[in-house]
Amino acid sequence: MKYFLTPALLALIVSCNTNVCREDFAFKEKFYNTVNVIELFQGGSPVRAMYRYQAVECLEAITKHKSMVGKDGDTPYFYDYNEDLIKDIKLWNNWYQDNKCQMTLVKADSLIAAHSEMNGELDWPADILVVEGDTLSY
Repeated sequence: MKYFLTPALLALIVSCNTNVCREDFAFKEKFYNTVNVIELFQGGSPVRAMYRYQAVECLEAITKHKSMVGKDGDTPYFYDYNEDLIKDIKLWNNWYQDNKCQMTLVKADSLIAAHSEMNGELDWPADILVVEGDTLSY
C-alpha cells in the first residue's frame, strides 16, 4: 500500500515542528548594539551618559539581571572593575543564547515599557555610529 502526503498535510506537519528556532534578527541587532554601547564606554570611547543609562537599564529590563555597574558617583554607569563588566557581558551573552528563539523585538519593547512605568522613561540607546578618524562619536 502506498501513502501519499498532500501538500496541505505536509505543510501542517512542518508547521507543527516546535524545535524550529525563529530568531528575531531585529531584536538581536538592538540587543547587541546595547551591549556594545557599554563596552565602548568602558573601553574609553566617549558615550553620552543618557546612552549608558539606556543601555544598562534596557538590558536589566529584558534579562532581569541586575548588572554590577556603578549607577551613581562622578561617572554614572561605569564599571569600577573590568571583571564585573566581563561577568555581565558573559551573562548577557548566555541569556541571549538561551532566549533567542523565544524573544522578539515586540516582547523586548514591552519589557522596556513596563520597566519605564516603574523607573522613568526608557528607550533603546541610539545605534552605534562608525568611527571617524581615530574618534568614535555618537
